[in-house]
Amino acid sequence: MFLTKAQQYRRLKQEWPTNVVLGRSLIEGLGLFSKRDIEKHTMVIEYKGLIIRNEVANRREKIYDDQRRGCYMFRIDSEQVIDATMHGGLARYINHSITSSSLKRKEVRFRAIAALRAVESG
Repeated sequence: MFLTKAQQYRRLKQEWPTNVVLGRSLIEGLGLFSKRDIEKHTMVIEYKGLIIRNEVANRREKIYDDQRRGCYMFRIDSEQVIDATMHGGLARYINHSITSSSLKRKEVRFRAIAALRAVESG
């Protein structure tokens, strides 16, 4: 069954808690793990945070580093970054648990993380 991007997003908003769980990561601190097998191209979770310009992101990254605070940023394009460090959701922990080659960003008036390949639970 084909779903439009808007339909996929509505489904994501309801189903994301069944897709992932936060847990201890062997890579660093906390990580986001799959609760179930996820099919290729499935929208997994929305990356939430403040959308800022690249220049602001560079300044904030230095501030976070000086404060010894974790930095959770997601580059949208060459000009915009989502800063989830202070005001983000669970998606900010995704890089601590899986290889980035498993996921890709989808842009449809929102920012979602989608599976590039099938992802097994755990």
